[in-house]
Amino acid sequence: MTHLFSFLLSVIIVTYYVATAVVYGQQTHYFEFNVTREIIDPDCSGYAGGKLLVNGQLPGPTLAVTAGDYVKILVRNLLPVSEAVQFLGLAANDGHHLGQITIHYHGIHQYGSPASDGTPFLTQDPIPPQQSYLYEFKVINQAGTYFYHAHTATYSESVFGPFIIYESVHARPRPQFRDTDKGGDVEQKLIAGPYYYDDERTIILSEWWHRTAEDLSAYVLGPNYTGIPQAPSILLNGHTLYDPTQQPVGSDCSGYSVISVDPKKTYRIRIISAAIFQTLGLAFAHHNVTIIEVDGTLVQPYDVPFLELSTAQRVSVLLRPIKTNYQQQGDYAISTVRRWIDLNTNRSSNGLAVLRYTPTTTTTTTTISSTTSQLRRQEQQTVFSVPDERFAFPPEVAYWHWPGIAPIYPVPDFVDHRTEPSRTIVLRVTTGMLPNGATRWFVNGVSFTDPKETILTTILSARTTATAASEGNNKSLLPHPDQLTENGYYSYRGTYPIKYMEVIDFVFQLTHLPNRPCTGHPWHTHGHTFWELAHGPGRYNGSNANNYYSVPHPYGRDVSLVYPLEDPAIEEEAAASSEPRECGWARVRILADNPGIWNVHCHIEPHMTAGMMIALEEAPDLLQTLYG
Repeated sequence: MTHLFSFLLSVIIVTYYVATAVVYGQQTHYFEFNVTREIIDPDCSGYAGGKLLVNGQLPGPTLAVTAGDYVKILVRNLLPVSEAVQFLGLAANDGHHLGQITIHYHGIHQYGSPASDGTPFLTQDPIPPQQSYLYEFKVINQAGTYFYHAHTATYSESVFGPFIIYESVHARPRPQFRDTDKGGDVEQKLIAGPYYYDDERTIILSEWWHRTAEDLSAYVLGPNYTGIPQAPSILLNGHTLYDPTQQPVGSDCSGYSVISVDPKKTYRIRIISAAIFQTLGLAFAHHNVTIIEVDGTLVQPYDVPFLELSTAQRVSVLLRPIKTNYQQQGDYAISTVRRWIDLNTNRSSNGLAVLRYTPTTTTTTTTISSTTSQLRRQEQQTVFSVPDERFAFPPEVAYWHWPGIAPIYPVPDFVDHRTEPSRTIVLRVTTGMLPNGATRWFVNGVSFTDPKETILTTILSARTTATAASEGNNKSLLPHPDQLTENGYYSYRGTYPIKYMEVIDFVFQLTHLPNRPCTGHPWHTHGHTFWELAHGPGRYNGSNANNYYSVPHPYGRDVSLVYPLEDPAIEEEAAASSEPRECGWARVRILADNPGIWNVHCHIEPHMTAGMMIALEEAPDLLQTLYG
């Protein structure tokens, strides 16, 4: 029965997700992640607190597979048991999981493998110290730029790494090999959909706090919380200088990351934001770039002078060298800036790296990772300076260039504006205080807390909570409509149940309190690609046509920043009220084609940890069949 279900599911996926010219592989890849606590100083600041790392690396190792491959990842939590005991009293709160770990493979749909999604107490129990967990899944009809990260506490600050899915063997970089007959290197030409390029590079952005993840989590969830502090450093590929005006601290300081490119070639640059809080701008001095991929979706070429990425967003761009420098070596600044923050907060960033024109005849160190077989090139020298001439970022503009981007391939029929959703679920976000003075985020009046038992376990064992008897011990676990709130919330299990193949529209509605700024939130859907159909300021109104379809070219994504945009009329109307005021919204659509328990949450990790998330309970009866 399991194999039959998987086959039918694959047929449905191919039917509803148009072909993206991928040539499927059938390899099985085995990876091992050993999570340990290490003392590292990636910004050369002298901070010596311990951080969790994967295989002792920051970022963690790159995972590289081809569409259609099988993946098995054994994650070992090698922290000592004593740490978990130590942290028990630090901040008692569901969602904290100090000393425990799960790994989420961001953007991977996990068709037929929801137990490998890596969400604590939704799909698995978190891995305690000295224990392990095996993630197993097949990459089904997906290709592009993804990443993995921890999904407990704020450990994703340092537990993360790239996850690249190549469209075919023709898109996968290969070490250049010697053609002895021709007496030279044979050049590779890579292809992804309609795009050709010579090679690729990856830049992964992250934040670095001079405090432990446990301390940061305890602050976020405790009574002294007054807002997320800015990270002292922004890292590019795990490096920067905390204060470039001072002598770097430490004999092992490695300075800035260097991205080396041949001035005669075109490169696909995969850019991943593994930041857990800040929306960042990124630019290459004197270079425009051409966007060709967003969150795993190939898009029509779109030229931009700089990029704007909120947490967990990914793009691929084509970088072409400056024509006048074809035969020259030279350095160009890669710079970042903080965006969409309080007006009184400094937007500057020490997140810098070097784009270096280096003809392939120049000596470089070439190694092939034993875990990924992915070509890596690194400059032999350590770099402590970045060119002074840098891109001048313009002020923030709502929605950046996102509405101008369009997909290459037609969108599925259910995204068409003539198709009505099965239902619309409005998720209204507010903030509030617990009796002890701690701040929590609420979605439709509920701040998410962990269930007493992992929800997937509950469903697969055909049991409910203590209310099973009053529910008639319904073995299918499908609640009666009378048991749901107006927005579809099922309080017995703390979920939003949805039926198989429903077309669901989610509206993410922001609010703010009087005399407090409205803040943006990047929302992420596990297990599904979504299509953003509309967005706007103030309050969502479903009867307004402009609130229904306003995005000109919807394309598949898994993260979208809901921009903070106040409506003057609402602000005036509520001037004398202490109630929250609506200040921006976005409407997205999914197809419920993936039975499982799926997280939908703000990807600012401290917000998610403090309750800004929901659990989708999708087709529980088919889950029982899948695992039966």
